[in-house]
Amino acid sequence: QYDDGTRFNRRIGRRDGGLCVIGQSYYDKDWTLVKQIGRNGQEITSAQPEYPLVGEKWLPFPLTVGKEWQINYRARFSARAGVGYFSNYFKVLSFEKVKTLAGTFAALKIRQEQRHGSATSEVRYLWYASEVEYYVKQEYSRHESNSEDYWLNVRNYELVSVTRPKK
Repeated sequence: QYDDGTRFNRRIGRRDGGLCVIGQSYYDKDWTLVKQIGRNGQEITSAQPEYPLVGEKWLPFPLTVGKEWQINYRARFSARAGVGYFSNYFKVLSFEKVKTLAGTFAALKIRQEQRHGSATSEVRYLWYASEVEYYVKQEYSRHESNSEDYWLNVRNYELVSVTRPKK
């Protein structure tokens, strides 16, 4: 659920030879985005400005406190025309209990800083819970970010419920 009360569903299913399917994104067992379904239903299997993270490893398991990694890519700007280079810096800060509407989870708190050039950076925090194999909470940090419109489509959210498939 987003902080404004709007709800969304994120279905995590396993199919297609072990791929983890989250919405329109297909990840392999190592969390590399191997396929994205585009707006018109087309299959995207290599990076391009509209889908820059195809081929990138989002979560480099095993995750441990102190682990750092970086992802660089070209993408379209969200607030203006054109394509630019982006760098994302990640660091696992701590292992903590995080409270959500779905309950309390043991989670790794990850700091993500996205930079475009030297003057612009945006920060968000993600809590990854191995119990649900995904993020249970996300917070955008406006006081650590220096651009009001840099991530126009990023909103805070937290897990409201978890439904597990029947075995």
